Amino acid sequence: MHLSKVDGDLFLNHHYPKEKFILTSTGGEDSISCFVHWVSNSDSLEKYWAKVSSLIAVEYQSSLTSVFASWNIYLAFVCSTPVERSLKYRIENDRFSMRKVVIDDRDLTEDQVIHFMNNEIFCLDLELIPEVIDTTIVQPSSKFKDLVTGLGDIPLTTSDTSSKRRIEQLQALMLLNKNEN
Repeated sequence: MHLSKVDGDLFLNHHYPKEKFILTSTGGEDSISCFVHWVSNSDSLEKYWAKVSSLIAVEYQSSLTSVFASWNIYLAFVCSTPVERSLKYRIENDRFSMRKVVIDDRDLTEDQVIHFMNNEIFCLDLELIPEVIDTTIVQPSSKFKDLVTGLGDIPLTTSDTSSKRRIEQLQALMLLNKNEN
């Protein structure tokens, strides 16, 4: 599963013809959507972020029929200049209608932003390295190990006999702990 650019006329361009937007999606009814808005600077970001978010909620999110799709919308803002930490924090922590991400101090192309958001949402940049497990088992002898082994299987039924046996096993373990201290 990954995001791909959705071709076609985007409603945001009609409201903000001087701004650049794209929509990416995983496709299908239960899709994950990500809108991307390129802003020229921090002032432009501050001016537009809440308006764009609200517009997406009204015109896009409200028309979705899938609950999954309506709760899985992202809005990424790409700003080539640095964004103040307080503004970035306010935007990214505003959870109204969608999750928001501010990518600042970078000039990114559409493909680079899509790649970034795929990594952000789906963790596609994680590399799984198989773990080598040491199969040598060292079993030191101890009072605790000997006692636990001597207790036998723990009865799991709800009968009185099983309950009494579990209590006896716990008391034996607690006695060992008391004697070791």
